[in-house]
Amino acid sequence: MGDRTGEQHRKAQRRASGDFAENAALPPEVALAERYGVNRHTVRSAIAALVQEGVLKAEQGRGTFVLSRKRLSYPIGARTRFSTGLQGQTSERHIALLSSSTEPASRRIAEALGLAKGAAVI
Repeated sequence: MGDRTGEQHRKAQRRASGDFAENAALPPEVALAERYGVNRHTVRSAIAALVQEGVLKAEQGRGTFVLSRKRLSYPIGARTRFSTGLQGQTSERHIALLSSSTEPASRRIAEALGLAKGAAVI
């Protein structure tokens, strides 16, 4: 998928998932394509992806409907852990390290971690 097509696909997904009320029927694909300024294939792909994610439900002969949005509860505190806070609320959790680097610890960081100043820290 090209960059422009990929961006159009993501744009259509975001809009289709947030622009309609729960249990509402989506307009026809042609109307959605016109509304969002994308082609019908992009709308169809976005709808298929949202059906896979459980955001929409396609019913043969009836249309495509927005499913109820399950709200997540995430209490924030001094010792809140991301994975523990979402435990049991969602079936899929993914953690990915996007990048890492090391640098010399400043005096303040070194003292806080009990390291020598200049020690490598992530």
